[in-house]
Amino acid sequence: MNNSTSSSNNQKNKYEEAIAEAQKNENKTPSLTENPKHQKSEELFYDNAAKEYDKFKNIKILFKKVEELPELINQRYKRNTNLRSKCAFWMILYLYLFSLSCFAIIFLQAFHYRGFNLDKIAITTLIGGFAASVIGLVQIILRGLFLSEEKSINQQIKNSNKKDKS
Repeated sequence: MNNSTSSSNNQKNKYEEAIAEAQKNENKTPSLTENPKHQKSEELFYDNAAKEYDKFKNIKILFKKVEELPELINQRYKRNTNLRSKCAFWMILYLYLFSLSCFAIIFLQAFHYRGFNLDKIAITTLIGGFAASVIGLVQIILRGLFLSEEKSINQQIKNSNKKDKS
């Protein structure tokens, strides 16, 4: 009989403990983490905060790149100056040789050296092409080597920044 009494007492104690536990939970105000609606909004808040932080980091990186831009442009301009000078040298050499050959053809035509003779249309085309190439290539070379309307690359950057702000 002792066994049955002790097992019934155990069951009674477990039952009373379960009731006491349930009463504690009823009296207890729900915490924020226990509210399933709040969990969703909390997760949403942290997701949005993480996205905003990522945007902030990207903007911060972008501003850093924008701050470095004038220096990078100046470095690029200095590096490209040698390349531009070489290109200008070859263009001027081409102009010189082309001009020399045009003058030679005109000279040969003028004095009919060894029976050299061209039509007037061919001579006119030669002189027109010569003039156009000289003017065009010189302008291209000068535009590539020197900045137009601005004293330096820094002024171009400042002017573009002013245009962006307004």
